[in-house]
Amino acid sequence: MPGSLRDATKSAKAAAQRSREALGRLQAGAQRLAADVGSIAAMVTFAKRVAHLANVSGVVDPDGKRVVHSVTGEPFSASSNDLVHQFDYKGDPDDVVVDLSGTARRSKRVTHRHGANVA
Repeated sequence: MPGSLRDATKSAKAAAQRSREALGRLQAGAQRLAADVGSIAAMVTFAKRVAHLANVSGVVDPDGKRVVHSVTGEPFSASSNDLVHQFDYKGDPDDVVVDLSGTARRSKRVTHRHGANVA
């Protein structure tokens, strides 16, 4: 009997140790998951904030043959969703210049004529 009691005690201790190790792995996994969820939430919040930081103002030349759209603010991939709605595609003349010099990237002007890109 004493041997089986000793064996049962060893078995119970081993089971308790395995349970603690499993719980530790579970807690570590939960912490990693929480960190990932937090990072994703921060990225989504940032993208929503900067999505509205780019503005477009258009000026038509006096002859009415060219329009210059000046883009100001922070060009960001999320802002392209709003930016696309700030141009007047039907009302613009054939020659369109998009001036990005007012953005943080300081890009050059891009001219678009009759379906061909001209820098």
